[in-house]
Amino acid sequence: PVCIARYLCYVALPQFFVASQAVAGDVLASTPDKMGSLLGIQSALISGGFIGGVKIAALLGERGPKVAYGASSLLAVVSGMILAFGQRETLDETHKVSFDVKETKRKVIQAPIAAGHLLVGRGRKIGLLALLFSLQSMPAFIGDVFQVFCRDVWRLGQSAVGDVIAVFGLSGIIASVVGSI
Repeated sequence: PVCIARYLCYVALPQFFVASQAVAGDVLASTPDKMGSLLGIQSALISGGFIGGVKIAALLGERGPKVAYGASSLLAVVSGMILAFGQRETLDETHKVSFDVKETKRKVIQAPIAAGHLLVGRGRKIGLLALLFSLQSMPAFIGDVFQVFCRDVWRLGQSAVGDVIAVFGLSGIIASVVGSI
């Protein structure tokens, strides 16, 4: 279960974020002025799920890593199946474009430049927002290293580690709600 959970975390999770942003773009293509609000609400919901997941993982972790990772794997597979069979296409036929490999490669190469431009080239408020979003997202992606640090260096129990990580989720909810107003 540990290997399956780790694989799903590092492969499926980024795909979820890409797909959710694509769905948001498709749905709000006709009203782009509402995109910021939707993404703020979406981010707050994700942070809320993060808090709940951390608390559940802390409780299951007390029974051992196999139980926690097994439950995580099961939930990921069930979620993937629901999305695979239940998610309909959100972009209508008239707006679909074929996938262009060359264009995708160009965008991947330009991504670091675009990120730097977002931090320094779009004004102080946008740069600060991008930096805060990056900082609030870090605990979700630092994985086991942070948990081991909390446990071994700070000597926190599983439940206390969950509380520390949940604070990051709460900060995400607050930032998302304030940012969508």
